[in-house]
Amino acid sequence: MGVGLEMGRQMGAASQLTNERNTPGDELSRRLARLRLLRDENVITDADYEAKKRELLNEI
Repeated sequence: MGVGLEMGRQMGAASQLTNERNTPGDELSRRLARLRLLRDENVITDADYEAKKRELLNEI
């Protein structure tokens, strides 16, 4: 049981380091990728995609 607790602590620390390294550009890239996926799966239209993409890019 102690081994599992230690692994959990280590994984939490690694996750925190990863989150600290994320930059606003990383977040933008993730949001654009998610948006592109929605377009590719026909959840949103090409026009919706372009409008939201423009909106996100204007934030930078």
